[in-house]
Amino acid sequence: MRSEPVFRQLMKAFLLAVFWALTVPASPGANLKPETLKAWQVYAEATEHRIAQELSSERKFLAQDFQAKIDPAADRQALYKGDLLAYKMESRNSQGEKIQVPEGMIHHWGGSVFIPGVDLAFVFSRVADPTAQEIRQEDVLQSKVLVRKPGYLRLFLKLQRSKIITVVYNTEHEIQYQRRSENRAWSNSKAVKIAELANPNSPEETEKPQGQDRGFLWRLNSYWRYEQTNGGVIVECESISLSRALPKALQVLIRPIIDSVAKESMQRTLESLRERILLGSRGRQEGMELSGRGISCYMDLLPKMQVNIILSDHNVEKAVETIIEAARTGKKGDGLIIIYPVEFAIRIRTGERGADALMVANDINIRRSERESG
Repeated sequence: MRSEPVFRQLMKAFLLAVFWALTVPASPGANLKPETLKAWQVYAEATEHRIAQELSSERKFLAQDFQAKIDPAADRQALYKGDLLAYKMESRNSQGEKIQVPEGMIHHWGGSVFIPGVDLAFVFSRVADPTAQEIRQEDVLQSKVLVRKPGYLRLFLKLQRSKIITVVYNTEHEIQYQRRSENRAWSNSKAVKIAELANPNSPEETEKPQGQDRGFLWRLNSYWRYEQTNGGVIVECESISLSRALPKALQVLIRPIIDSVAKESMQRTLESLRERILLGSRGRQEGMELSGRGISCYMDLLPKMQVNIILSDHNVEKAVETIIEAARTGKKGDGLIIIYPVEFAIRIRTGERGADALMVANDINIRRSERESG
């Protein structure tokens, strides 16, 4: 019995190896056909139509609140305990029929995570105006903000997907953000460029023509919702992507493995987001304990504020005494004062330099009088 998990992993690896061997030709690869792309557009439009209807609701907001097969109350309790939720989804056409995708396969997943101890304003400010460090994840090799406008970003991401084989892409994404209310917000991201790389991370690296590659990733959209609740913010992601179809003979064997990889990817994305938000909003101090999946985790990170004050040398000691007098409570969390030298200062408006740049007008007049009398 102990060897069963290892055996299953070996079987998965074997089946994936068979899959790639049978579906990745020695020639350049698969082409994205017009009928496949048209089916993707129908599927994406159906998904976005449903999302628009859900977002217009005054009572419900999260996608999980609208799913008939999901117990929203139980899911929220699981989230509050620290669990990561990931579940398979499907969009249908206006007649309720399954949308067929000739020579392609659509992967549709949803997931959610609870981020404790933060509010929506903070979370949304971080996701809507990210730094390069916040964009960086395990599968993001490079990132760059190409265009930044209010409520809009265009991002370059160099993505790496590794499972048996490694595939690297140059991608660009258009992202829109909007606050719905004080406690709710949404965003969506659409990949407007996905180019698989030949000879990645080498001097010979080149982009293959879009849609003329091995067909592992042709399209990618994600739709996000953010809702502030008691004690934190629930973040929900819904993702749809398009790849080449599986050979019919292997679909029964391979599809569960692909679904498992997709689920793990969704969970990894949400966990990474939670970690980045928490690390960006907290300082180290006694914190809170979270538990989920039978595992307890102690979060020793709590909200902090950093204040920078630049002073002339003769004012430092007085400032330190004033801060200590006002901030000291005798309890953990009073704060920390760090003093370090500032090499030089220039006031841009007036051109004043050195100590004069740090003084108000009256201080400067006093200093000048002291110089003249000296």
